[in-house]
Amino acid sequence: MKTWYTCKVKSIREGEDGSLKQVTDAYLVDAVSYTEAESRIHDLIGKETPGEFSVSNISKTNISEVINFEDVDTWFKCKISYATVDADTEKEVKINTYYLVSAAHAKEAYERVEDSLSSMLVPFDIPSVTLTNILEVFPYMKEEAESIPDNLTPVSKFEGDVAGFEASSSEGAGTEEDIGTEEGTKIETEEDSATLSINETSDNEEDIENTDKDIG
Repeated sequence: MKTWYTCKVKSIREGEDGSLKQVTDAYLVDAVSYTEAESRIHDLIGKETPGEFSVSNISKTNISEVINFEDVDTWFKCKISYATVDADTEKEVKINTYYLVSAAHAKEAYERVEDSLSSMLVPFDIPSVTLTNILEVFPYMKEEAESIPDNLTPVSKFEGDVAGFEASSSEGAGTEEDIGTEEGTKIETEEDSATLSINETSDNEEDIENTDKDIG
């Protein structure tokens, strides 16, 4: 599961009357830590905002799923409740989880979440649908995850060179001239992995922000 952080960004924006004013926008960012959330939001907003800006607050949310539809850019937070049996006590317990969905209005948000959960095996309720002030959502993109810095060489290039070398060596194996080869170089790569877990929240954890971290 993903871990989502709300990042509040302050910037100077020109109003309709031509005057400049400071505004605060909220963004939702997929990250593994506060530090990465801050780094990602600086990079993402820096590409879109021509002037100066500052990240004033980062909060870890209790959102477990984001449902994005391209036809609208307003976001609603939906609470989903269902019952399950505790493995230890064998008693029925109520579980709450939270979805963020883009929709034109609350009724559409309700219907979109209900449709996404249609294959759920246990009965569920959607007791609340709340409009949020989130301006944009930034999940991890495949291109972003696979981007390689300019000072590094992709492993695939090394693999291609090795394959070409092995092919040329095989073609020349039947000749009388011995071809000396250097001891092979072993190339190892390590892929960072992160296991994300989002604890389902209890009834009294209604707020989108569980833990706040202020950025100076």
